[in-house]
Amino acid sequence: GEVRTSQRVTAEINELRLKLAHKEEPSFIEVLSEQGFCLAYLEVDEPVSVDKLEQAETALFSDDRSLFLTLRFAPEGPIIHVVYRDPVMAGEVEEDAAVDRVSEPAPLGSKVASPAPHNGCGFSVPSSRNFYLK
Repeated sequence: GEVRTSQRVTAEINELRLKLAHKEEPSFIEVLSEQGFCLAYLEVDEPVSVDKLEQAETALFSDDRSLFLTLRFAPEGPIIHVVYRDPVMAGEVEEDAAVDRVSEPAPLGSKVASPAPHNGCGFSVPSSRNFYLK
């Protein structure tokens, strides 16, 4: 398959909708991390019955993260909907806002260190991530 879109993950809840052309009939949908790991995979069934008009896959990850992938066959064409939830990012946004509120200009010649966000396991968590829809 080909990469159709990408999105930067910068909040606790990230949502993406992609409307495909009416004639497009995907056989599968993959959501990939920026490192190329498959986060979710949906084998698409032919929408031959009402129960196949919406197909979904859910992926659960560590740190209470989750990804919901839905394909809906609508009259205007297939619509892909992805929701990625990362509670760790909520803490980062709050932490960044708190640092912004209390920050004062540093005296000339001083070094300023910003705190690195943590996921509770001792590993730094990137302030943003990307995912790709293929």
